[in-house]
Amino acid sequence: MIELTTEKLSAEEFNFLTDSVGWGMREISVVEEALRNTLYSVCARENGVLVGYARLLGDKTVFLYVRM
Repeated sequence: MIELTTEKLSAEEFNFLTDSVGWGMREISVVEEALRNTLYSVCARENGVLVGYARLLGDKTVFLYVRM
């Protein structure tokens, strides 16, 4: 069963997920800054294992962008 939560990932988890789908890894400091600037996020875990992540980015006023 897949469980959805509104937690933010750690930089290590983010890199694990992006690398597992062929998007590679970034420097931890870069990922940490990106995650700090996330407005809202949703994690998908199946049996405790991270299988998906979506985050809302934007200027908090006019523009919002969902990154999956």
